[in-house]
Amino acid sequence: MVAAMRACWGPDPVAYDGTFTQIAESEINPKPVQARVPILLGAMTPAGVRRAARIADGLNPVALSHDMLTGLAKTFRGAVAEAGRDPESVTVVARANVPLTADALGDDRPFLGGSPRQIAGDLAGLEGAGIDHVLFSSFGQDTPGGQIGLDRALDLYAELIDLVRG
Repeated sequence: MVAAMRACWGPDPVAYDGTFTQIAESEINPKPVQARVPILLGAMTPAGVRRAARIADGLNPVALSHDMLTGLAKTFRGAVAEAGRDPESVTVVARANVPLTADALGDDRPFLGGSPRQIAGDLAGLEGAGIDHVLFSSFGQDTPGGQIGLDRALDLYAELIDLVRG
């Protein structure tokens, strides 16, 4: 599907004959504005990481732990090199599905979750580990069972940014 999508985004006439997808010579529009649309594959298994290394521009794993995430990034970049591609030409965007809280969480908190200060510490531990970006999908827990509002979440992210840049 990735090859078929890239064919569709290329110059007309488009034609593609793959194992599972065939596109008869045709005009397909509108085309993307940028010359190449980057494709990141979400993968966490060895086979998925190798597939991403062969066909994608990046990897988008869920960040479950520091060791798991940095290991996946290292494995991905190694597989990119084995596929004859430049490991510096790809990106790793970790997804953190974690709580964002005003107060620090306990020792059992999830990796990249908790207060801005706790998250900043986790991010500092990723320096030089091949993680290019972290995408936060946070849910707040300022009150038991309650969600924080958008304004409070933005304040907490601003605090996190200040801590990381600090």
